[in-house]
Amino acid sequence: MRDSWMICGQKFALSNLCWPIEEDRAALRIIRALGYRGLELAPFKVFGGWDGVTRADVANYMDFAASEGLSVIALQGILFGANLDPIFLGPKARLALLKHATHVARMAGEFGGLPCVFGAPGLRKLLDLSASEADRIAIPLFRELGSIFKDQGSILVLEANPERYGCEYVTKTGDAVSLVGEVDHPGFRLHVDTGTVCINEENDEALEAYVGTAAHFHISEPNLDSLSITNPRHRQFGDILRSSAYADWISVEMKQPVGDWQTCLHRSAQVIEAYYDVQPGH
Repeated sequence: MRDSWMICGQKFALSNLCWPIEEDRAALRIIRALGYRGLELAPFKVFGGWDGVTRADVANYMDFAASEGLSVIALQGILFGANLDPIFLGPKARLALLKHATHVARMAGEFGGLPCVFGAPGLRKLLDLSASEADRIAIPLFRELGSIFKDQGSILVLEANPERYGCEYVTKTGDAVSLVGEVDHPGFRLHVDTGTVCINEENDEALEAYVGTAAHFHISEPNLDSLSITNPRHRQFGDILRSSAYADWISVEMKQPVGDWQTCLHRSAQVIEAYYDVQPGH
């Protein structure tokens, strides 16, 4: 079996969740050598917090990534470490979210205007609200968030999080499609995550219907495990992406493994090359 792979496509990225921050330069060199062109950032991991992150800090990290041949293409984990309460707890919780989102949107704008993934399953507890009651709160909230991000030249992208992750609101990709449609704001768009699709056993026909409307796309496994060449759905996902109108970055998301993170990176490239990369005749 081959022990190295090379991605040919121009718009594949990898999240920095997969390696220890002290190995950042080594990891960037590995992923660029594997053919990745983009880097998705969890800002808290890079900067160690939210307060006091300056425009110069952002510019310095962009220069650092560029020196290794990579572009910063998206932000994730944007609510991690912000000590926020669930959005349905009350107006005070939502005001705190809006205040924090202003910082994130500014940062995303300074990075060049990036999609920012809204996940945070713990903030999406229904707290005894019905689905319709939650929608009445969420729709204007996400519309306001969309305006905050659009004003900075970036977008907030909504990720469905399955119940397995402790989420109670927007747990299926179809739910995210519906909410994005109800909010109807250019600063608030759909994000698709294959781990969620797999956990929920969402069908290919549904994915085909909405993937072309997405603004961001994660290739992941359930529980953010390392990508597996034996997961049969990756071939289906790759075929759907290539035949769709989706033309933005495709980002691999994996948690840092207990063992060898370098092997995790190499195996991700194996999956990308086998199932998602540019194919003959495409």
